Amino acid sequence: HDGAVDPGEFDPHDGITDRNEPALSDGDSDGLTNLEELHAGLDPDDADSDDDGILDGFEANWSADGDGDGLINALDPDSDNDGLADATETGVRTATNATDLSRKRFVPDANSSTTTSMILSDTDHDSLRDGLEDWNYNGAVDAGELDPNDPSSPLNDESLLDRDNDGLSDLEEEYLRTRLGSSAPTDMADDGDNDDDGVLDGDEPNWWDDQDRDTFVNMLDFDSDDDCTFDGTELGMSTAGEDTNVAVGNFVPDADPGSTTWMLINDSDRDGFPEDREDFNCNGAVDPGESDPNNPLDPEVECREDDDCPGERQICIDFTCVGVDYDIEDETLEELEELDGEDLEGAELSEQSREYVLQGGSCSCQVARHQGSSAPAFFGLLLLGALLFLRRRPR
Repeated sequence: HDGAVDPGEFDPHDGITDRNEPALSDGDSDGLTNLEELHAGLDPDDADSDDDGILDGFEANWSADGDGDGLINALDPDSDNDGLADATETGVRTATNATDLSRKRFVPDANSSTTTSMILSDTDHDSLRDGLEDWNYNGAVDAGELDPNDPSSPLNDESLLDRDNDGLSDLEEEYLRTRLGSSAPTDMADDGDNDDDGVLDGDEPNWWDDQDRDTFVNMLDFDSDDDCTFDGTELGMSTAGEDTNVAVGNFVPDADPGSTTWMLINDSDRDGFPEDREDFNCNGAVDPGESDPNNPLDPEVECREDDDCPGERQICIDFTCVGVDYDIEDETLEELEELDGEDLEGAELSEQSREYVLQGGSCSCQVARHQGSSAPAFFGLLLLGALLFLRRRPR
């Protein structure tokens, strides 16, 4: 989709493409080729990647992120973030056989004769969000609702009332509380930040959806993508509002509010490493020893402790796994790790032991225990002798 005929692509101008080419294969019959799906981060074996009831290739502007929440429309059950699910807006009454209904992202349209736009949050351009007008999110104009297709639909105070000023009307929150059942607090309409993560309920993208499948919808989940960085931190919130109960512990001020990550994607730069692997302390800043969760080319931080290293003869030094090609007896490890560079002056240590102290002995890492040591017995005695020498040496 870059406008050039790259290797492995066809010329959209020559009219002679072989339709039997393997490159045109669409394994899940969703209207997108396998290559298109892989490039866009979709599953070529899943015809409805976001389980919203619409085949991936039939989603409006399927490869675009219309509402700026980090999810392209084919991965976003509410592509315009208006509160209405995409299938509901487009008149779908029966989900595809590829739709996982357990995700509760498919809401059948109660009136398929009228539809709204799945990529415009305000279909009739009356400055009222579609979900605000259709507050039970079912696609029909029920009693007490406004018509999201009619800009002249008469206003009523009850429809617009939002007593906690969180961007969701009282009617919307009362309906959501009923739909969510026991998992929802009874005072949802009176609390502007129900999960106390620093983000107002109506400012949470896809507030009605459970992105990480932990049984809590995003407006009740302080870490909606389960990546250890809380939602407020990911969205750049450095100060909590009056609706946020900081004492709960769900708000962590962003240490670098100028750089944000996606609160619905646990791997913002899509480099294969989730954010808890890159932003170790989950504070929103790239601190020493961390990699940048917004830069897919940033070198990976290999380790924080020796157990992160794959080899039994590797230790973690400065967040990098370093191999050791010598054996250290268990009983001398703690003694050696207490040494530092100054202690080495005049010490009669072997070159192998000296190298260990210089490379790793002064850091907090522990050498992974090596089973079945083959070092000669005199080597262990030599180390013990050196330690005795150091203890007797005048300070």
